[in-house]
This record gives sequence, structure tokens and C-alpha cells, in this order.
Amino acid sequence: MAQIDVEPKKKSNWWIWLIVIVVILLIWLFLRGGNDMNNTTPTTTDSIAMTQ
Repeated sequence: MAQIDVEPKKKSNWWIWLIVIVVILLIWLFLRGGNDMNNTTPTTTDSIAMTQ
């Protein structure tokens, strides 16, 4: 009988790399978006209008 050498197919882990990239992008967007709150100009109130 002939000998058949069958090697198992290598599993591709492309989806793991995709998840890692998506998580890194989400963290980057979250941190970048959080800096916009610190750049807002403070609003001033008119003290004369408050006393009337």
C-alpha cells in the first residue's frame, strides 16, 4: 500500500490581527477625541446682568 503524507493545513490568524488593529484604532480615536474637550474656550458671564 502507498504511503500518503498528509500535512495539516496551517491555520490563518488574520482575524486576530484585524481585531488588534481595530482595538488600537479605537483607543487612538478615543484618546484623540478626549483632547478636544481641553481645548474649549471658557465662557464668561456678565456680572452686571447677574446682579439685576
